[in-house]
Amino acid sequence: MFAMFAAASVAAACVADAAKVSDFGYDAADSTDFIRAALTSGARRVVLDRQAGPWYTLPLKMPSNVELVLEPGVELVAKRGEYKGLRDYLLELDHCTNVVVRGGAGSTLRMWKKDYQGPDYAHGEWRYALRIHHAENVLIEGLMIAESGGDGIGVTGKDITIRNCVCDRNHRQGMSIFNVRNLLVENCVFSNTSGTNPQAGVDIEPDSAKERLENVVFRNCVAYGNAGNGFEMYLVALRKASGPISITYENCRTWGNGRSDTTLSCRPNSEGDAVPGIVRYVNCAFGPSRGNVSLSSIPVGAVDVEFRDTVITNAPGCPAVRVSVDDPAHSRPDGIDFGNLTVYGTTEDGWFACLGAGAGEVKNVRGKVRLVGEGGSQRTVAIDNAWIAKNIPVFDGGRPLPPRRGAPDASSVKVVDEAPGALVDVAPVTVMNRTPLVFFADKPGVCRFVARQVITVKGRAPSDKPLTISPLGGGRKVKVAVSGTAPVEIAFKAPRRGFYRMSAPKWGSRLRLDKTSVPLAIDASEGRVLFAPFGVKSFDLAFESDGAPWVVTMYGSDYYHFAASVKDPQGADCGTSDCVSNLFVARGEGSAGLCGLRFSRAKSPHFDFIRLGLYGARGFLFLSPGKCWLTQ
Repeated sequence: MFAMFAAASVAAACVADAAKVSDFGYDAADSTDFIRAALTSGARRVVLDRQAGPWYTLPLKMPSNVELVLEPGVELVAKRGEYKGLRDYLLELDHCTNVVVRGGAGSTLRMWKKDYQGPDYAHGEWRYALRIHHAENVLIEGLMIAESGGDGIGVTGKDITIRNCVCDRNHRQGMSIFNVRNLLVENCVFSNTSGTNPQAGVDIEPDSAKERLENVVFRNCVAYGNAGNGFEMYLVALRKASGPISITYENCRTWGNGRSDTTLSCRPNSEGDAVPGIVRYVNCAFGPSRGNVSLSSIPVGAVDVEFRDTVITNAPGCPAVRVSVDDPAHSRPDGIDFGNLTVYGTTEDGWFACLGAGAGEVKNVRGKVRLVGEGGSQRTVAIDNAWIAKNIPVFDGGRPLPPRRGAPDASSVKVVDEAPGALVDVAPVTVMNRTPLVFFADKPGVCRFVARQVITVKGRAPSDKPLTISPLGGGRKVKVAVSGTAPVEIAFKAPRRGFYRMSAPKWGSRLRLDKTSVPLAIDASEGRVLFAPFGVKSFDLAFESDGAPWVVTMYGSDYYHFAASVKDPQGADCGTSDCVSNLFVARGEGSAGLCGLRFSRAKSPHFDFIRLGLYGARGFLFLSPGKCWLTQ
């Protein structure tokens, strides 16, 4: 205590432009108070000087207008046994400006990843080593950032430079980027991420359509040895109004990653609402990793991709460039300029694959690709109309999809209910990403449900935001609390006969309906829906066909596969797959009644996250065929 007062007196007597933290004190077990005192002393430059051991600390926050310098060899280390909060960060730059954090050879920010993954901690993915949150005019330079309980670095802000840093052995990603304008990442390494998905070297993943990605540049950066992708861009939250985005990778290298070298996913919710902009790869070298370049859901109007002087060393048994179409209602992949791409170690038929098929023309796919095989053999492939026709298929031969169909007029509905008014079990599924549910009240009165939240990330708390129930088509909304993971009974008094929608807000959890007293369905009438099994090996849903042509599309992913079968009302097979890893399509027509959907485990790797689109039939997936409605 005396040392603390003495240091404070020195600082008060002479607040200089620069101050050493050791002037305020040093404790080999916990120097939090001394570091905080130095950072808030008024000194513009604070030096974390070398001592006999590391500087152990509790979470720290940087003030504005301060440069923090770690001398060569200095380690700033999270105090072991602390950081129990899921959002405890080693060093945080929160709504500050004009900040520099600079190191030299061996300067390190380090946490205790294995501890946080153990039984003494609530499991989470947000214990960042360095969090830059709505900060401006920031320079991070010359640091090793290692073993965080989340991301090595998380970035939201403006005018940020990160240079000569290594992010190694972090839990979720080496670096995450959420919402940024003018970001330069230069001469950095992102390596050996493992712990919880996505486990990428770098993940660019905005959380909402309000966020932006403007002038993001990676120059002379490396991503290797990560359990996930090297450079990942997951832009599914962005919409047309979110753009245009701009991301450039210049002289970047990747290899030895557990998934792909680089990925881009847009996945618009509706046609014409994809985020626009440009992603450029300039003089980059990718692979070999388990996969190479993956581009998902980039239809007309979405982000364009350009390759310039870029080389891919092909992964065995995998296309060098893979594009995929998540929703055939959108157009085919478009806006890819291969430039003068070079691919090593593949054949003409093996370097490219298109998974799934979309509608319409392809207008902006071009370039020349040089293929270099074993022994140095070379061949150049021109990306022309003939190549496009062969390699980027049109869904269903160009035949238009049937339109999505919504709810019929309530007067034409006949309710089928084997146990009127009784609570019955429904299919064991959870819904997520605000996928809505619809139920039908056959008469005014109380409709009952049993509902709960399902947590899939250990340590994550349930949301206190309520469900919303409202008449389909508009009307007075009723808020209903489902605030925990224990089942709760909901009693909703329907004012009249008709359809009602039940919607969850943006939870970090999933919605599970255990029981219902009225017909209940997942609402796929306005777009694709996302649902998942709940503790079962198989489950069944159903939808109504009136005999008109219908199409069901289902999607797995790189991580989540499932088996699926679709039968018409007479039980005839309309489509079966033992392993849906990307797009699966089933078709039918001519028979009226309930069509059956069965989902079950595939051999690998995980049974989860089923994306489904329904066209031509009524867009409702009944959770209990014993309680449903039919159109008369």
